[in-house]
Amino acid sequence: MKNRLILLIVAALVLGAGAWLATSRSTARGRATAVGSKVLPALPLDQVARIVIGAPGGTNTTLVLLNDRWVVAERADYPADIAKLREAVQKLTDMKIRQMVRVNPDQLADLGLLPPGTSTGAGANERVASEVAFQNAGGKTLATLRLGKPRMRSGGGEAAGGMDLGGYPDGRYVARKDGEALLVADSLEELTSPLAAWLDPSFIDIPVDQIARLEVTGPNRAPIALTRQAGGLLTLSNVATNKEADDYKIGRIGGALTGLRFADVAAIGLAASVTGLDQPVVLTAHCGDGRTVTIRLGATVTNSTERYAGVAIAYAPPPEAAPPADTNAAALAEAKTKAAGERAARDKTAAEARDLQSRLAPWCFKISAYSADAMLTPAAELVKDKPAPSTNSIPTATAKSEE
Repeated sequence: MKNRLILLIVAALVLGAGAWLATSRSTARGRATAVGSKVLPALPLDQVARIVIGAPGGTNTTLVLLNDRWVVAERADYPADIAKLREAVQKLTDMKIRQMVRVNPDQLADLGLLPPGTSTGAGANERVASEVAFQNAGGKTLATLRLGKPRMRSGGGEAAGGMDLGGYPDGRYVARKDGEALLVADSLEELTSPLAAWLDPSFIDIPVDQIARLEVTGPNRAPIALTRQAGGLLTLSNVATNKEADDYKIGRIGGALTGLRFADVAAIGLAASVTGLDQPVVLTAHCGDGRTVTIRLGATVTNSTERYAGVAIAYAPPPEAAPPADTNAAALAEAKTKAAGERAARDKTAAEARDLQSRLAPWCFKISAYSADAMLTPAAELVKDKPAPSTNSIPTATAKSEE
């Protein structure tokens, strides 16, 4: 009886070991099969109308498809950077599993993959994942992806001549809704960008050679008027005879609108007394093609060096040239063709100005101190003392000595 019981126990152990081995082999085959497959294979992109990127600290970036345009909800529906959004979504949908990472739930913290909202104590947000959630128009979540720590690879070694160049991101640990840790090849840095980085960066870009006149006015400051002479630079009028223009500082003002960018969009509804736009410094640039760009500079943002700014764009088309008095049919036809081309160019400029005005005028922006400082240069600093005339005299030649 005793021997039979021992045999039954041994048989049970053998069967259990066999089942465990079969399961282990099946899991290993499953892991091997998963490598190279897409991380989000079933994401229905045509249904995505909302993307929520949640940071560990509780700050969200919510991208919403509104009236066929992607906007940033936390910035009162300011237009999103569609090129950046398209690139990020393409990466996520094409992303493949590089490695299945075998960790237990307690080890997820080491990879920064703890679920959002997990309490880890002060200063331990690096243990909690960011999360990207794709939702449809009704708010239903279609897919989620947790973003953990980037995997860092050493920058030294023989390829670097033995120098220690530090590490660099060589992928990122992620987790799907099932919670299993994965390693992907892309570091996905753009998905962890600050909220302001998701705003459409299009702003003001007026090459300095297109500005015909430029004025700067404001309370408690002398006005500035710059005018472009034919084929020349912007010049300052009424310079005292003992002074000369500081071309460098004048050039900084003129170039302030070339590639101008904003740092962020201010909250909607801020009082003008807070933004300082009730008593702004106003820069007005009149372009040769009929556009007028006005920048109103307000107060410095609290706890920042940035300044509040408002923008307006207007367009007044230059007058059409009168047809030639020459009755020559060929010359008249050529003039009509030229006039039609110029009219089309004016219509295009007018449409661009209207579009820019509708996008930018309703908002209050924050621009960098560097850009603002150029526009705020006082009139007195645009001139400098003329160099004193040289007092050195050329010595007269002395007569040759007699031999």
